[in-house]
Amino acid sequence: MTKGIKLELAGRRFGRLTAIKPVKRNRWSQVIWQFRCDCGVEKDILGSLVNLGTIRSCGCLRLDIITKHGLARHPLYQRWTNMMDRCYKKTDINYKNYGARGIKVCDRWHDVRNFVGDNERLVSPGLELDRINNDGPYSPVNCRWATRLEQANNKRNGPNRRITFRGETKTLKQWSQKLRIPNTTLHNRLTYLGWTLERAFTTPARFAKM
Repeated sequence: MTKGIKLELAGRRFGRLTAIKPVKRNRWSQVIWQFRCDCGVEKDILGSLVNLGTIRSCGCLRLDIITKHGLARHPLYQRWTNMMDRCYKKTDINYKNYGARGIKVCDRWHDVRNFVGDNERLVSPGLELDRINNDGPYSPVNCRWATRLEQANNKRNGPNRRITFRGETKTLKQWSQKLRIPNTTLHNRLTYLGWTLERAFTTPARFAKM
């Protein structure tokens, strides 16, 4: 069973989980490990998910947070749940636009108590949680509470979205002026052609007229 396994987890701790042994492979040949949770439950979990920090308990961690701190009915609890699901739950309808793109939630906000504490004075009716850098994580320094219009402008294909490249943050229009590449060209490369920032920003436009 252990033959050919590259990820060695036996004896290592991940949050509340301790890896015991590999037990099988799934249909995609990914290794399922047996873990023992601090609460005493033993559970078979995909090793790579635990290693990445996506799963940190048998499920008791989230339950403990909700039960001990009474946040299940807090107005921000559902916002937190939605954020976590679209970043880590592959069955979530929005996962393809978040978790599949590498968007993560900072370690601090994995705990709903911190998320509520950081945001309850900032949120007001009509505002939604928005990432300033659309390719960055959910974190205190990269998030704001914005109107739907402000969110639309900051989307990957929005005209006012801010992009960080080589340590500088500018709107797409400002990058267009600096790089002397038409705004529509940059937009098409990033939105429709799927180019990386490096390729999109360093490949000259053949017939640019600035």
